[in-house]
Amino acid sequence: MRAFRSGQVVVSALFLLVLQLAMPIAVGAQTAAVEIPAGTRVMLTFPATMSSSTLYVGQQVTLQVQGDVTVNGVVVIKSGANAMGEVTTAEKPGIVGAPGSLNISVRTVEAVDGSSVPISGSLSLTGTSKQTTSILVTILCCVLGLLVKGEDARVLQGTTLDSSVSVATKVQA
Repeated sequence: MRAFRSGQVVVSALFLLVLQLAMPIAVGAQTAAVEIPAGTRVMLTFPATMSSSTLYVGQQVTLQVQGDVTVNGVVVIKSGANAMGEVTTAEKPGIVGAPGSLNISVRTVEAVDGSSVPISGSLSLTGTSKQTTSILVTILCCVLGLLVKGEDARVLQGTTLDSSVSVATKVQA
């Protein structure tokens, strides 16, 4: 085993000192448990257009948080975080001008610590009915007018959904 020279010991000590100083001071970076009260508002946005013709009951859909959600000045849910919803009704437009219908209920949103926060909110839409057109074409022309379909129920990209935290939930923020 070689003996260390005094210069090597000093360099090693300085290196260790620099490493310690380079580490971030965790005093301000520590996280604390913050409770998100039930009823806290969470605005969501649909990132894409969705249609009653392409969705099915039970299908999971992803929405995004529209702005930071804060509790006592602390961000607990970041803008852009994902929220999960579920299609509870999806009816395609039918013959005789019957419109499509669509209902989406939100279930959870991702908090800053990655945990899921239960939320509630829903959006119900009905497409445009074309029943009058269908009946008029049938009366004035022929039975083929009964084949006229209504329009899909569509949620356009950027549509907002107002939801709220359903159960008080603690997160690390």
